[in-house]
Amino acid sequence: MDGKASEHKNSAPAAGSPPDVAVTMRASSAALSLARLRQDEAPRLALWTPAAIGLGVALAFLQSTALRAEALALTACLVAACGVGAAFLRRFGGAAAAVARVGMIAAALCACGVLAAEMRMAGVDAPVWPQAQRGERGVSGRVLALTRSGSGALKLRLDRLEIEGAPPGATPERAEIRILAPASEGAAMLALTGRRVGLRARLFPPPGPAEPGAFDFRRRAFFSRLGALGVQGRGEAARLRDLGPAQARGALDRLATDVASLRAHLSARARAAAPGVEGAVIAALLVGDRSGLPEATLTSLRDSNLAHLLAISGLHMAMVCLTVFAALRIAFALPSWRPFGLSGKKAAAFCAILAGGAYLQLSGGGAPPERAYVMIACAFGAMLADRPPVTLRAVALAATLLLLLRPESLFDPGFQLSFAATTAMVAVFEVSRPVWRRDRAWSLERNVALWGAALIVSSLTAGLATAPFAALIFNRVSRFGLAANLAAVPAMGLWIMPLGVAALALTPFGLDGPLYALMALGVSYVLAVAETISSWPGARIPVAVGPPHSAALFALAGLCFCLWRSPVLQLLGLAPLLVGLTLWRGEQRPDLIIAREGRLLGVLTTEGRAFDRDPRRAQTYSAELWLRRDGDGASLDDAAARRAFRGRRGVREARLPGGWRVLRFAPRNGTWEAAARQCRPRVVLVAPRLVAPTPQSDG
Repeated sequence: MDGKASEHKNSAPAAGSPPDVAVTMRASSAALSLARLRQDEAPRLALWTPAAIGLGVALAFLQSTALRAEALALTACLVAACGVGAAFLRRFGGAAAAVARVGMIAAALCACGVLAAEMRMAGVDAPVWPQAQRGERGVSGRVLALTRSGSGALKLRLDRLEIEGAPPGATPERAEIRILAPASEGAAMLALTGRRVGLRARLFPPPGPAEPGAFDFRRRAFFSRLGALGVQGRGEAARLRDLGPAQARGALDRLATDVASLRAHLSARARAAAPGVEGAVIAALLVGDRSGLPEATLTSLRDSNLAHLLAISGLHMAMVCLTVFAALRIAFALPSWRPFGLSGKKAAAFCAILAGGAYLQLSGGGAPPERAYVMIACAFGAMLADRPPVTLRAVALAATLLLLLRPESLFDPGFQLSFAATTAMVAVFEVSRPVWRRDRAWSLERNVALWGAALIVSSLTAGLATAPFAALIFNRVSRFGLAANLAAVPAMGLWIMPLGVAALALTPFGLDGPLYALMALGVSYVLAVAETISSWPGARIPVAVGPPHSAALFALAGLCFCLWRSPVLQLLGLAPLLVGLTLWRGEQRPDLIIAREGRLLGVLTTEGRAFDRDPRRAQTYSAELWLRRDGDGASLDDAAARRAFRGRRGVREARLPGGWRVLRFAPRNGTWEAAARQCRPRVVLVAPRLVAPTPQSDG
């Protein structure tokens, strides 16, 4: 007892010691804590590289200016200056120099993001069809893909366009034309992929968002070099004609055509072996062909939070690559097998990378499959380099490569959701790794228990990490999404996708038919889960849209929780999380929204959004989007029954808060003089049918 007391007495400041001694000891303790914090967290600063690059990409897109040589030169000089400054500060010690060096590196990475975005915008810039060029005209081109709109209509994406009467320099590189044909003809039209077709259609430029802050199709079309949309004309003269095979322009173009034909062939074989909805789902899973999916199936999958199973993304790419890796890992374990001069594990990883690349081509490409392939390739590449495959560094590397190659991915919902889920799951895996490896003695019961626990933990983690982003993007929360994923994902990973990989491998031998039939059994089970859970009361909870910067604040909070290991730094993530939730809660929806060209008006009332005309007959997409962003779960039928506009046909009026009124002036024989007489204080006049008068010259 006396020894402990004397030890405590020697370690603590004496009761009569001067105050500066106690202050010095406290300062020394704080300095030691800061030194330990710096030593533990400094190696993790590299994980913030994608965040710094993403900030630069966001700044480049927010300025919305055209590419300028001066801006590129200035950004390149900033990158070089920050790099030189960081290298110079490395020679000095001390906390101030370290902080300054980190700031220099962050500024350089941010400037790299700006530079990548500007170069990307310059590289994809292509002509856009003028709005003034209306009317039906002849269009011909090569079929790149057959897609399906949200309403279920078939659309042909064409390139190498030839447009009748096109102004000089106005012919787009690509166009997407809606075909006036029943959805049942999608399988037959898929055979036109890679061939030239001709038809008559009305063309128009890609539209902007239905309201400020909503999904911007024009931006996506810009980066896809899609310069025109169109609708097929009616009559015999406008029918779709097959003009024969398109002439290849080089080896790469010939390869792309062959891959497109192969995708069409595989889709047709899957639908023939498994008729009905199951075959359409199999075609979507294996080759990305969603042209045969009915809208009712898509709705049930969305409401049960299982729609991600259809999109070829990280889940499917991982299942394909892991299936190939596991099969080859067993085969290469034989003593006589040593392919490529590598160990069996590395050879299987190398073949898995090749299999992922082949699956990427079969999927038709696009941002989600490319993003998934980069992540999977980084994981297996780490395995080839004898590094841990599942680490936050691999995730950061994949995100960095994607932001530099495709900066527009930062605003893609798939990018946000996939990296939110992946980062959270890898962070949880790193923290819990000692628990999984504590007892490595093999037993069936232990492995089954660990697999079940991993499935539950990963589903919970991914659900919590993506919940705020999904609510902001889709304006809905699936109440029973966890239960649906726990019931459906094992069937997808253990039955459907392994059979799909085997079916693709056996296609050259004509033995894929029975495997497609077995896949259909698993697909039927997944669809039954989706229909059952989506039919439960309250399965979908509507959520009002929040401000755009809430997503950035949620991302910052998530990065603090996942990337830091110190509880003190992790708690810093609570600040942006609370601010983002507060801004979201205080967001106010607009009292009046006007659709493009004044075709539809939406007024916010106590019952919900009311329209000036039946939304089921005009601007259906805009009306559904407004209701969804309002957090209103009403259908279009319910919204059409709301009465806010009054007046005779052609001149309808509604009251707004603050004493304002909105007047829709659209009589058949309306004139500018009649419209001018409707102009009064606190009146918003919308006259969609009036055309601005042509100025008369004095001569």
